[in-house]
Amino acid sequence: MLTPAPRVLIALESADTRMTLRLQLEQKHYGVEDVTTSEEALAKVTQAAEQQQPYRLALIGTRLADKAGLDVLQLIKRLTPETICLMIKTVGPEPVAAGAQAASPGSLCNSFSVEQLLHFIQGGSIG
Repeated sequence: MLTPAPRVLIALESADTRMTLRLQLEQKHYGVEDVTTSEEALAKVTQAAEQQQPYRLALIGTRLADKAGLDVLQLIKRLTPETICLMIKTVGPEPVAAGAQAASPGSLCNSFSVEQLLHFIQGGSIG
């Protein structure tokens, strides 16, 4: 039986950053869904929780179209505490980690590559 690909939710306003992260994570065989609003993010997370298929990781913008990212992070952690949540903001071409809240301690850094992000997902740190 095949193991399903780890699932990632990207909740960012920036279409360019969403697409870049999506393509790079899909190349590494992650199942990726992306949204632009907190309402969409919470609908996806609620559905995942009901199906008992939580996201492994949620990348959340510091500001979404309709709500602050921290509010979304807190709601996601309430619904699916096992989901690793990483708040990011876009500064130039690289995403920047604004803060992490995970089952294990997160870390802060100035910018990160997708390889560093994958290492973090697997239990490492981004720094």
